[in-house]
Amino acid sequence: MAERATRQRTNLIAYFAYNTQNADGQNVVYADFPVNHVWKIPEKVWFAQQRREKVVGRMYFVHFTASERFFLHLLLIVILGATSFEHLRTIDNTEHSTFQVAYGALGLLQDDVEWDTCMREACIDQDAKRLRNLFVTLLLFCSPLNPKVYGKDIETICCMIRGIDASRMEALPRMPTMTPYYSSRPN
Repeated sequence: MAERATRQRTNLIAYFAYNTQNADGQNVVYADFPVNHVWKIPEKVWFAQQRREKVVGRMYFVHFTASERFFLHLLLIVILGATSFEHLRTIDNTEHSTFQVAYGALGLLQDDVEWDTCMREACIDQDAKRLRNLFVTLLLFCSPLNPKVYGKDIETICCMIRGIDASRMEALPRMPTMTPYYSSRPN
């Protein structure tokens, strides 16, 4: 997304360029930038306003299911004087891998505790099919901050939660709740 945007001269890329070269945009978030600056369409650059006119600036709506674009949108609302996509992802001198993680590092996003708790509770009494469905639902609709944690096999997660060493999992008898859903059932 960021690579495609940098190839075109968009309002956002021009905002980054303006902030790199001028100090007067350093204390303004992207959403408020049009209050004191004018977008010149033919040149595709921002200029400081010479006369004070009332201006209504707007940002495009981004749905929360558009994950990275949504968190980029949120960062543009809170980060002053951004100069690049990397600048937006850098919080406390640490460049984060995604906009979502960067937003979480600002402390503006809940952590994954609720998703961990949900998985722990489900592992106590749910069968493998329901655990898999919950797992997929968490990944698709709940936007966990660290989805790699959930990349482990559900059975391994359950063993970990129940306090069983996953490396010794083969030595344990198969638990009935972990049998495949499609196993033979009485008619």
